[in-house]
Formats: sequence, C-alpha cells, structure tokens
Amino acid sequence: MMLVRFLVGKRAGETQHFPRNDNTVAMMIQSGMVEEVLPGSAPRYPGLRGDSADVQPPMVEGTKWGVKCPPFSDVPHLVRQRCSETTYFSNPNDISPYTKKPYGWPSDCPEQARELFEKTYENYLLKRRSAASLQEVTAGNKH
Repeated sequence: MMLVRFLVGKRAGETQHFPRNDNTVAMMIQSGMVEEVLPGSAPRYPGLRGDSADVQPPMVEGTKWGVKCPPFSDVPHLVRQRCSETTYFSNPNDISPYTKKPYGWPSDCPEQARELFEKTYENYLLKRRSAASLQEVTAGNKH
C-alpha cells in the first residue's frame, strides 16, 4: 500500500491509501494530480503531519467567543472556541422543540459576546427584510 495526497480537484489536500500496483494511481502521479506521501516526509499542507494523514485541529488558548455564520447556514450564530473545539450556538431567543422554552445564553458567555451577537443578528434581520421588500417591489413591477 502507498499513501497518496490529492493535489487538485474536490479532494485537494486529502490523502488516501491505494495498492502500490494500481496503474490508475501511477498515471495520476505522472500527470501531477496526486503525489506519493513518503514516511517521514515534511508536511505539504499546514495541519498535516508528515508521517500520516491526520489533521491537527487548530488550538486556541483559553476560550474565545464570537459571532459567525457556520458552513451550513447563512444565519449568524454565537461561536465559542475552546482548545480544539468550536461550538455554534443557535439564537438564544429561539424556542427549543424539546423544552418549548428559549435556548437561552450559554452560562459562560460574556456580555460583550452577547452584545455583538444581538447587533449582528439585528443586521441580518434587516438585510433579510430589505431583500424581501425588494423582491415584492420587483414582482409588483412585472405585472
């Protein structure tokens, strides 16, 4: 078996093991689409150790709070980073489908992060409302 790293395409930066006698992999190496990762080689991409395909997660000292849209949504979320963990919190005012009560703020959330979230979420709602009004106006002009 040999470990190869994809250099192009959707899987760029990822690694995978293939049989050493695979002709397709040999052709991909020759064409520059993949490269063989040799044991003990220097990492090609940040976060990859040279002797494996394991990704080392980014580490944060202490706890950092912020507001950010997660990869799965365009809605701002409250974010907490602690060591290598990143947690996205829903809007504290949203109602939980389980308890039928608002989610509330995380107990260790600082006031500054709460204020930042509230301002960011308010701006998000204003953008949504103005986009909806623009669509209504545009739709009304077509008739």
